[in-house]
Amino acid sequence: LILATAEVNAASTAYSISVRLEIDGVAKDTMVTEGEAVTDYEVFAAHNVTALSAAPHTIKIRASRETTGTMYIRRARITALRLTDHYDYQSSGSEQLSSTTSTAWVDKTVLAFTPSTPGDFLVMGSAKVNLITSSAGNQPAINFTMDGAQIGYWQAGLSDATDFLTFAAMINVSLSAVSH
Repeated sequence: LILATAEVNAASTAYSISVRLEIDGVAKDTMVTEGEAVTDYEVFAAHNVTALSAAPHTIKIRASRETTGTMYIRRARITALRLTDHYDYQSSGSEQLSSTTSTAWVDKTVLAFTPSTPGDFLVMGSAKVNLITSSAGNQPAINFTMDGAQIGYWQAGLSDATDFLTFAAMINVSLSAVSH
């Protein structure tokens, strides 16, 4: 399990900063943001379940600027956790771009699982969000639920149509050995 977080600042209201998680040279998640004020910091967060061989690997958080000028990145952190042999884990994901015009909640990915034994679990969810056409009053939102209860919510404040922001939430929860 690769966890990556950072705070980024484009230091501009006209140009964007891009930040991404790379595993062995392959981009796994990218965020693009432009500040509404030059002092705005946005949170980049990504996680990826990746099978790694017993060989050297390189995991990076990388950033680039849309045009000239100075950008800022701080509090960049990467953690790699071995999941096999130690953890009971399940994962679900959808890497493909999808869209919706619905005002009702639409599922992007669903994980249904039954723990092999009851116990404490770390439940995490993340997504990348874009508003293709910026228009007043239209802001995308994410509702992260488990067993019908909301465990994370986020409504984006995107500056322009090129922004891709990340949502991330996690919760420690004690689960019984029934379907969740």
